Amino acid sequence: MDQLGAIRAFVRVVEAGSFAKAADTMAAPRSTVSKLVQDLEASLSLKLLERTTRSVTVTPEGVAYYERAIRLIADFDEMNNEATRGRLATRGKLRVDVGGTFANAILIPRLPEFYALYPEIELHLGVTERQADIVEEGIDCVIRAGDLPSASLVARKLCSVEIVTCATPSYLEKHGVPASPSDLQRDHIFVQYFFARSLKAAPVRLMNGDEKNRDLQPHQALHQ
Repeated sequence: MDQLGAIRAFVRVVEAGSFAKAADTMAAPRSTVSKLVQDLEASLSLKLLERTTRSVTVTPEGVAYYERAIRLIADFDEMNNEATRGRLATRGKLRVDVGGTFANAILIPRLPEFYALYPEIELHLGVTERQADIVEEGIDCVIRAGDLPSASLVARKLCSVEIVTCATPSYLEKHGVPASPSDLQRDHIFVQYFFARSLKAAPVRLMNGDEKNRDLQPHQALHQ
């Protein structure tokens, strides 16, 4: 038996003064409302209502039960409302660690929009390229580019980022314009990332049409 549903049905009958009117307010068949009240009385071994063909009368026991029932329902509804408000009004501290390029180009410019939606969030933003220890450092979320370092971490792909190799006009005037990826291996200075934990250079993979270079090693590299 749905005891809370039966209690609600009993309260509606008392307040409406009849099963038919209670059924209308509950948008339920009269037989359903009557069955709920009967099941409630049977579970309590108590007569709550006196029924005749013309009227419904609340017994003394029913009056006492009704007074407790309306407080119970009010408390139950308030509890659910508070839980819903708590879920919708997201609040608390959130620590996020993100790479510098993503932070400066995408995340930080969107912070005003974020705070407009979640004014009660206290955001702690760490901007670094190192491999962070999420558990040890108490970080809630890490945003990084590349492969997942550990199978024990849960990750979601946010987006794909296109990286473009650029050079200043003065550099090209001095060193020449490379016509293909392989040209970069001869007399060119290349800015290249390295992995903070292993200190190994990140592979440089370039393509020009059908020509592809994998793990390109320029003549000179400036690591960062």
